[in-house]
Order: sequence, then C-alpha cells, then structure tokens
Amino acid sequence: MLNKHNVHYLVVGGYAVVFHGYPRFTGDIDIYYQAEKKNIESLLSALKEFGFDFDELNVAELSQLGQVVQLGQAPNRIDLLNKVDGLNFEHAWKSKVESRYGTENIFYISFDDLLKNKKTVNREQDRADVEYLKQKLKKR
Repeated sequence: MLNKHNVHYLVVGGYAVVFHGYPRFTGDIDIYYQAEKKNIESLLSALKEFGFDFDELNVAELSQLGQVVQLGQAPNRIDLLNKVDGLNFEHAWKSKVESRYGTENIFYISFDDLLKNKKTVNREQDRADVEYLKQKLKKR
C-alpha cells in the first residue's frame, strides 16, 4: 500500500537488522516516514486503504517531529516514526536499500545508517545489534 500511494518510507529497527543479516525476534515493524505534508497525506491514504479506521490521526499530528504512532499490538504492531535518532530522512532516503518481497519493492535503511542509528540509541538491544553488525562488517 505504501508504494501504491507513493509514500517515502524506510523500514528501520528490528526488521532492518534482520534484513541486513542478523535474524532476531522483533515485536513490531518500524516505518520511518518523511514528515512532509504531501507524504503524510499519502501515508494516511495508504493506511485507510489498508483498513485502519481512525478519525484522530491527521497531518498535523503526524507532522510533529518525534511523534510515534503505534498501530495494532505486538507482535503485529506497526510503529510509524518521523524521527530516527542519529539520522536525517533525506540523507537516509538517498542511501536506502531496495529489496523485493513477493511482488513489492521494500525500502530499508542502509547498513551504515542502521549502524549509526543503533549506536546513537544505545539501548541494550541496540548494543547487541551493533556487535553483530560490526562482525558482519568485518566479513564484507
């Protein structure tokens, strides 16, 4: 749906870690979206078409920098983020990695940007991810 509505987004967080080669559990999928009005309108259209029914979610709310919107419940939760620590969306978008899932293209944060983000956030899980990703980097 996101691609159909031309949403600029990147998969970040645990799913990005898995994509870049570290298989681990995650209770949600983190979607980092560009916080510009047109993109947010497209995001809202995609979510509505996907089946989310909400009246309180709007462009103004999704434009607030640092706003996190959680849809659903773990382990099937979607977290919508317009700010990711250590990154700028425009830079991350330019360095994104595109992959196919079935018939869809999926846009992931780059390996280097993922590593930068994980180092910046620095929670216990992030530190474990960084250690694994560093090992993978040595094997490149």
